[in-house]
Amino acid sequence: MLIDCHTHTYLCKHAQRVAPIAYLHVAKKLGFTHFVFCDHNPFKSDNYDFIHRMSLAELDTFNTLYEQEKLVNQDLPKRLKYMEVDWQPMNHNASLNFVQDHLQSFDCAMCSIHFNEQYEMDLMEKQTVEEFLDFYEKEFLTAVNSNQFQIMCHIDFFKEYNKKVKALIQTEEGLKMINDRLVQIITKAENKVLIEINTCPRKYDAIFKSFPDMNVVKALGNQAKFSIGSDSHQLKDVGQNFREIFTQLLECGVKELYYVENKEMKSYSVEEALSKLHEIDAGEIKEIFQQFKL
Repeated sequence: MLIDCHTHTYLCKHAQRVAPIAYLHVAKKLGFTHFVFCDHNPFKSDNYDFIHRMSLAELDTFNTLYEQEKLVNQDLPKRLKYMEVDWQPMNHNASLNFVQDHLQSFDCAMCSIHFNEQYEMDLMEKQTVEEFLDFYEKEFLTAVNSNQFQIMCHIDFFKEYNKKVKALIQTEEGLKMINDRLVQIITKAENKVLIEINTCPRKYDAIFKSFPDMNVVKALGNQAKFSIGSDSHQLKDVGQNFREIFTQLLECGVKELYYVENKEMKSYSVEEALSKLHEIDAGEIKEIFQQFKL
């Protein structure tokens, strides 16, 4: 069993313009047995963070693409249907209503606290570090306790959203303080959801190899269950850094990871996943891109 639980299609406006099935061909060469068909959710108001997400009208396109892919190339990895739902801190119902209205047939609803809107940014810039962390914890646990989500992803609030926090993590003492607080927050989720290990942070800051980092994962022990996702927006991103993260997970004593199918959490062996993972060279990826580019 080997799965990438966080991917994107070209309906994400800053993703590679390639037919979604191209990702499956890359995933097959990498040894994946399962692969998630996913993207950012739309909202009724198309002016909400329109840079990253499909419009509500394009949701039918997303569903059609998924159904088309299910009917062809059965030798490719098994496809699961997820949606990355952005949590609106100032309008919880917008996120919750989308799940209830549109995702009942999906395998999984993932929740990301992205802080996309300018008024959210303005609010946070006025907060102290402690006020910001309290704000994040409140929003995180509200999303968890809504019982609408199976995975909490993008545990990366320190990446850019609050400049004071970003400055703090540049010091060893500050990073430990942030990580300790994150352990407390995730522990309060009481294993109601999976916590995503997102393997893409090198695109943002070399200090991290994953969100959350391995110090948090190790400190949590059995107080959390984890999924893993590359957050791929390009073919070359599929399964990025998985080998290194699998090895670190085993060193931390994490022997099982999880994914979601039909809203149900299922476990698989980290050691088995590591053994299945293959390499792919840039030339092979380029050939697949040329075949399926839009």
